[in-house]
Amino acid sequence: MGIPLKITSIVLADEKDLGKTMVNRFRWGSSSFFSENHLFEVSEISKFETLEGLEGVSRFPERGSTINIQAYKGGTNTGKFNVERENKLGYLITDLEYTADDIETILAEATYSEIQSTQQTLSTFLDQSSLFLTGLTTTIFT
Repeated sequence: MGIPLKITSIVLADEKDLGKTMVNRFRWGSSSFFSENHLFEVSEISKFETLEGLEGVSRFPERGSTINIQAYKGGTNTGKFNVERENKLGYLITDLEYTADDIETILAEATYSEIQSTQQTLSTFLDQSSLFLTGLTTTIFT
């Protein structure tokens, strides 16, 4: 079977985000989106969750695949991705183990891709970025 892989999802927030919702999602290759409707309940680190699986199985991408990361605001979501407020989509591919206490290091070492923003309807907005997965054992999305 596949190689063990960890994905750590990190969602950061500020005081203006509290009580609002947003859909965070990603997919690799032609897979369906793996998504969550996120409620911003605390500022700074709103989410830090590590999942473990096998490369190429379910949400755990294969090396050589393209990964699409998205912040999606549907009609019922109250949050909004805002590049002017320095909202970013990024990733860090590493074999190091990080915890929430390492957030400054993670943010400093992460890669932030150009964001494509699209207003799909009057009330739906999509902000997305893509990366090409080259390998290693831990992928961290912020």
